[in-house]
Amino acid sequence: MKAPSLKFNFVTIFLVVGIVVLLLLTVNCSITQNEANSELRALNRELDNVSNEGAKLQLEIDRRSDFFSVEQYASEVLDMHKLENYQIQYIRYDVSGNLEVLNKEEDVDFFGRVAKAFSAIGDFFRG
Repeated sequence: MKAPSLKFNFVTIFLVVGIVVLLLLTVNCSITQNEANSELRALNRELDNVSNEGAKLQLEIDRRSDFFSVEQYASEVLDMHKLENYQIQYIRYDVSGNLEVLNKEEDVDFFGRVAKAFSAIGDFFRG
């Protein structure tokens, strides 16, 4: 008996090699696309997290920049107080280096001077 002879022609070999190459390229492209999609999803999650953190920080800034809370923080924590009229003195400074008090308050009565003295002492110990 004769062994069957296998005849491969050039076209068949070329088609088989072409199909194998195309399959390898398709697998390679799929892997690359999956990696890119995975990286894109991770970056989108990171963007969402950063955006949420930015919104939280903006809310915190808005909450802390409220006038009343700033005033409360300054008075309670920093022990700052608004100036009273008796604490303001206007001075004029000329080029020669002389200073002159323009509007000096005069306490004419005894109780006004005592109140001013205690106020100055209290400011000294607070500050």
